[in-house]
Parts: sequence; structure tokens; C-alpha cells
Amino acid sequence: METTSLFVLIGIIYFGLYYQAGKNDPFVMSGGMMYAFFLIIIVCSAQFIALFFVRIRFELMKSTVEKHPFFFSLFSCGKVKDKDAFKQENSIG
Repeated sequence: METTSLFVLIGIIYFGLYYQAGKNDPFVMSGGMMYAFFLIIIVCSAQFIALFFVRIRFELMKSTVEKHPFFFSLFSCGKVKDKDAFKQENSIG
């Protein structure tokens, strides 16, 4: 997660600088480049947020598989039926 967040931050800073500083540059202002930079910033941020929630969901599933079966089924959206196989696949317990 840390490596991914660093790459996302580098991308946001890099394209954010072009977005802010390029307002006087004719190349950046032409052909929708400002919109492209803005879109890249939004997509990078959204992908990292989605990855964060996927990883948090998985960690919550791992921590609730043994002690809280209701929350495990809630976090797994009812898709994981065999808890023993889940524990064995993820080296839990």
C-alpha cells in the first residue's frame, strides 16, 4: 500500500504542477490537455481509494473470520461460504 500511495502521490504532484503552472503554456492550454491532466489526477486518486477499500475489506474479513461470523459474512458479501478454506488459503489461525 505504501509503495502504491507513493506512486499515486508522485503522479498527482507531477500532473498537478502541469495543471497549475501550465496555464500560460500554449501546449498545455490547447487540445484539452488541461482536462487530460485533471482526469489523470482524478483517476489516480480514485484507483488508490478503491484499492484502499479492497485491502481494508480483506483485512476485516481476516480479522472477523473466527470471532464474528456475522461481520465476516457481511464483509464477504455472503460470497465466502467455506470459512475453513478461507482460513487455510490466507494462513489464519
